[in-house]
Amino acid sequence: MPDAISRRLWPAGLPCPNLKAIEFTPDGGELATEMESGARRTRRLYEGLPTTYTAQLVCNRIETAIFLSFYEEVAGTEFEIDVHSPFNLVPSTSRHRAQFIGLPKVSEAGAASWSVSVTLWLAEISVPDFDAIAFLAAYGSEAGRIANLFDQLVNDQLPSHMGAA
Repeated sequence: MPDAISRRLWPAGLPCPNLKAIEFTPDGGELATEMESGARRTRRLYEGLPTTYTAQLVCNRIETAIFLSFYEEVAGTEFEIDVHSPFNLVPSTSRHRAQFIGLPKVSEAGAASWSVSVTLWLAEISVPDFDAIAFLAAYGSEAGRIANLFDQLVNDQLPSHMGAA
């Protein structure tokens, strides 16, 4: 697996897939072992489950040419992409390892636009824990925003004011 330094970055001029508007399929992430006696044992293969996403990008003619050139260069290897994760509690992008699965489908969507359909394998998506989801369900997204601000205050700002590293 290539390290982060040798991975290519998603071209800056291309629109990034917004994962809020697409389907996703987690890749199991477990390895089951049948035992000679007793129940089978399973273990997790990943800390964060890799997930396969399908996305539709609407590009102009130049962006489509840039995408096809980028695809040709990185097909079969990993690259890095900043995407909007549907699981983040705050609306920001986060960087993920990615790889194209299969071939892209490119079709003309209008006079000056093209539709590009891709399937991406993404790793390192952080999913909030069960307690965070239950808190949001019980108290709403505004309470979640306040909890995030409080957490940032306690963990980031107070220690620096108190002389901690």
